[in-house]
Amino acid sequence: MTKSRSIAAFVIVGILLAAVAYNARKPNEPRYQSRGINSWLGELNSAIRHNDLQKRLEAEKAVQAIGAKAAPYVVANLRRGNSAWSKNYRNLFIKLPAWLQTLIPSPREEFTFFAGSSALLAIGPSAKPVLITALKDNDPVVRSASASALGGLAHYHGTDIKDSAPALTECLRDTDANVRCLSVLALGHLGPDAAAAVPGLIPLLKDPQVGSQKGSQVFVRSAAARTLGKIGPQAKSALPALRSALKDTAPYDRCMAAIAIWRINSEVTNTLPVLLEALNLVSDGSKWELVEGLKEMGAEAKGALLEKITNALIKVDPEAAARAGVQPSALDQPKR
Repeated sequence: MTKSRSIAAFVIVGILLAAVAYNARKPNEPRYQSRGINSWLGELNSAIRHNDLQKRLEAEKAVQAIGAKAAPYVVANLRRGNSAWSKNYRNLFIKLPAWLQTLIPSPREEFTFFAGSSALLAIGPSAKPVLITALKDNDPVVRSASASALGGLAHYHGTDIKDSAPALTECLRDTDANVRCLSVLALGHLGPDAAAAVPGLIPLLKDPQVGSQKGSQVFVRSAAARTLGKIGPQAKSALPALRSALKDTAPYDRCMAAIAIWRINSEVTNTLPVLLEALNLVSDGSKWELVEGLKEMGAEAKGALLEKITNALIKVDPEAAARAGVQPSALDQPKR
């Protein structure tokens, strides 16, 4: 037998043994409507990949019905689907001869972060103990999905996640940008109760924001500013770093820093101009946060915003502005 055939035979035997071991565990799976949890998780993963809302809702309903017993299986699927072995097997399988592909199990689809976080959130508040533990998992995808689900529980279910604050704060130093960002966002749902995390949030205002995928960027800085703002006056120690962030090259990051400063100490002088300038620079999908910040600033922001709109109308169509009785602001009047 040639060396290559020996290796192929060894690989096949190993895969078959792994398949047998995996299938042997299936009878112990929690079930819903006679289907095991792994089957439902596979359907959820596929539904999300193919944007099939009906199947997604059915799978999430099944996961919810199974409850907390489903949580360890979600974590296991995340680990298995993103392991080096699984990734290598998927890459290897498509390169194998057709005859060999018929003899060994087809690789499972990658169980994505989106499927994992969706499943953990579907379980509901009873998943919280597993999520807190999973924040220390060796797999960054597991940590990311857990942080995302904790934030979702607080936002959508009103779940008290204060007991997760220490673990989430520890994740602010994570090596993975997604874990850092999602942990920051989850802490934001705690508001002032996340005050102990302020020292860990301040360095993230200068986060490198480099994602795990080549060329990807994770918006950690703006998330950190937003959460500091939600913590409020108890985040005063972050003000120097936030004022420095007002000079950030990214308009959205400057805005989040400005809103945070306002929420911490009601400073308008240096923050209002940043928000007004950014109205023309930030994408429409993100402007609601700017408008929300301006609304909080009250009368001063209202007057400045009206002035900006007035002056813009004069520049765009002076005749229409004149007919409407719109006059330039005092700042724009020609000097005599």
